[in-house]
Amino acid sequence: QQGIYGQRQEGEQMIRTKLPAGKMTSDQLRCMADFAEKYSHGILHITTRQDIQMHYVKINDVPQGLEDLAQAGITSREACGNTVRNVTACHKAGTCANEVFDVGPYALAVANYLLRKELTQNLPRKFKISFGGCNGCGLAPIHDIGLKAVIKNGNRGFSALIGGGLGSFPHAALPLTEFISEDNLLQMCEAIVAVFDKYGDKKNRNKARLKFVVDKLGLEKIKELYQEEFAALDSKTYPKIQTVAEEPLASPEYQSVDCDADPEFQLWKSRNLEVQKQEGFHNIQVKLILGDFTIPQARGLADIAEKFAGSKLVATVNQNLMIPWVKEDAFGNLFSELKKIGLHKAGTEEIRDITCCPGSETCNLGITASRGLVDSLNKEMENDLELIIVGKSTDE
Repeated sequence: QQGIYGQRQEGEQMIRTKLPAGKMTSDQLRCMADFAEKYSHGILHITTRQDIQMHYVKINDVPQGLEDLAQAGITSREACGNTVRNVTACHKAGTCANEVFDVGPYALAVANYLLRKELTQNLPRKFKISFGGCNGCGLAPIHDIGLKAVIKNGNRGFSALIGGGLGSFPHAALPLTEFISEDNLLQMCEAIVAVFDKYGDKKNRNKARLKFVVDKLGLEKIKELYQEEFAALDSKTYPKIQTVAEEPLASPEYQSVDCDADPEFQLWKSRNLEVQKQEGFHNIQVKLILGDFTIPQARGLADIAEKFAGSKLVATVNQNLMIPWVKEDAFGNLFSELKKIGLHKAGTEEIRDITCCPGSETCNLGITASRGLVDSLNKEMENDLELIIVGKSTDE
C-alpha cells in the first residue's frame, strides 16, 4: 500500500509515485529528480498508469525519500499492491479540441476520494479506473472501471464499462450503465469497488481481478449486486467535484528561437505537436525510449515547461511526457532545449512508439528481458523510417 516493491536485487526497492491523470508541475518533477539523485540510480521511469517510479532505493532511505516527495505534494500511497491503483485519464484532458468535457478534475476527485479508504486497503487484487473525454482515449475496455464523458439532457456524466483487463485472460469490459451523472460518480465507483471487495477471490491471486468476478457471476448479477451497494451508500454525503477550467500556471516571457532551417525541427514539428482547444496554444509530446529519462533530462524538462509554457507536464499512458500550453513562437525554443538534453526525437503515439515494463531486470514477477527487446525493436523501426524519409523502399 505504500507504493514500494522489493526488487530482484537484495536490499533494493522500487518506489512508485502516484500522479492522478499523470499531471505534475515543474516543481514536482524537480522534486522527483532530486529523489532520483539522492536515493536512486539516476533514472526516472514513466509507467503505463502515468506514474513515475525510481529503482535501486535502499530500504533505509525510503522514509526520508517519501517525506521529501510529500513536501512537494506527491504521494506513493496505493500505487502498488491490492488497492485502487493510479486513476488514469487522457493526457490531453482539458486541452483536447475534441473532448466532450474535461475529465481531469473527475479523475483527480475519484483518486483523492478512494485514497487511504479502509475499503481499498486489502482488495482481492489491484483495481484500475480510467477516464476518457472523447473517442477511446481513456482505454475504457481494458479497465476495471472505464469511464467516458457523456452529456445527457444538458447534464454532465459518464458511460461506464466494468470488468476489463489484459494479461493471461484478456477480457473486454462490459457496459454497466450508459449514463451516471457527475453527482453520483463517486458513489458509483465506491459501489463497484465494494462489489469487488466482497465477491473477488482472495485465496487465488491468479483468479482475483474483477474480470473473473464478472465472468463467473455474469453481468446481470453484477448489476444487481452493484445496485444493492449503491443503495446502501445513499445516506452518505459525497464531496462536490470542483471543475475548474484547465489553464497554465504561468505566462513566461522569452525571446523566440528560429529553427526553421533544421530538417529535424520540421520533422519533429510535424509529428510531436497538436493544437489545443484553447486558441493559440499547443500540446508538445516528448518521446522517451523505454519510458526512461535521466536526472539532467528531468530537470531540463521542468525548466523547459517553466520557461516556455505553463509550468505543467503530463505523463502519458504511452510512457512519454507532454508539455501543454506552448505558443507557436516557442516551438524553436522547445526544440533547441530538448535537443540539448537528447529528447528532440520525432514520433509519438505511433506503432514505433513502444511501451515497455522494466521486466526481469528488476521485477520479481518479470519473466522476460522486455526492455532489451523493445530497445532493439525501436531501433529497427526507426531505421526503416529513415529509409522511407530519404526515398528508399524498406524492401531494399
